[in-house]
Formats: sequence, C-alpha cells, structure tokens
Amino acid sequence: MLTDITFMCDPNVGWDSIRVLSGSNPLEARHIHFSLTTFKDNRGDGGIDEGGEITAFVSYVPKEVDMSQYRDNPLDAPTKKSGIFPGSIDFHVQGKPRLKIENLEPEFGSELGFPATRVWMDGLEITEFISKIDIDIDAIKGTIRGWFKYVDKEQTRKSVGIPVQQTVYLF
Repeated sequence: MLTDITFMCDPNVGWDSIRVLSGSNPLEARHIHFSLTTFKDNRGDGGIDEGGEITAFVSYVPKEVDMSQYRDNPLDAPTKKSGIFPGSIDFHVQGKPRLKIENLEPEFGSELGFPATRVWMDGLEITEFISKIDIDIDAIKGTIRGWFKYVDKEQTRKSVGIPVQQTVYLF
C-alpha cells in the first residue's frame, strides 16, 4: 500500500508523465483518481461530519519493473493499483492552491473511515466546509481534471442567507 503520496507538477512542462512520491520514494504513476462527496453537498452547508463517499487510488509502475524495456513506449509498462488510505495525498500544482487530504484511520473501509478524513487548502483546514472533490489524472488516456468545492461561510447569498459554495480548479 502507498502512503503519504505527493503529486507535484509544473503545467508548463506537460502531463505526459505523472511523478508521485510515496514517502521519499519517487514512482512513475499512470492514474490518480480521487473523488469525495459529502452527504451535505446538495444542502449547501458542506462538511464531512455527516458522512459521505470517497474513492481514492493510484496506479503506478512498481519499482521492480525495468523501465529500460519500455524506452520506446513508457506508458506500456505494467502497473499496480493501490488505495491511498490510510495515509494522505497532497496535490501541488504550480500557481494553484495546494490541496491535502488525509485519513489515518486503520479501518478506513469501515464506518469509522469517512469521518476521520481531513482536508487542507494551502495549510488551512477546510474539513468542515468541504462538499466535493473531483480529481482524475490519467497519463495513458491523456486526460486531467481537478477541482473541489467548499462552503465560504464568510460570503452568503443576501437574499436567502445561504452560504456560498466556491469552486476551486486545480488544473
């Protein structure tokens, strides 16, 4: 299992490879998928305290694969799929807010798992305000999508008094 994954990228360089760190070990990833939806998403008040759903995995090239055999087509190298939790994932794209999601609950798959999730944006915890995260980076298909929604309680819609949800795009 991978733990403490860091995805760092400079969009000016390109998306043809995805490098992640698992602890201090660099890995060639092929697909990162992270989806979080809170049950409060449709009511506009955000937060994970009422529960929700998470899907989170990374497909990567295992260290034992000899990449010199795939010099002409590195995306053809065999991959392994691993869950992200328990652990953390940190998305850092130059010029965009840094997003970190962490869940250290050893029984992540149980009902204890979701409430133990914590979310930070640029070092500020937004766990109680998050409503949705959707990130999918796929080097093989050449697709990338990344955004999250959180409730900005500082701003409300004056006419109805409902807090405003902000959408932040990572890519």
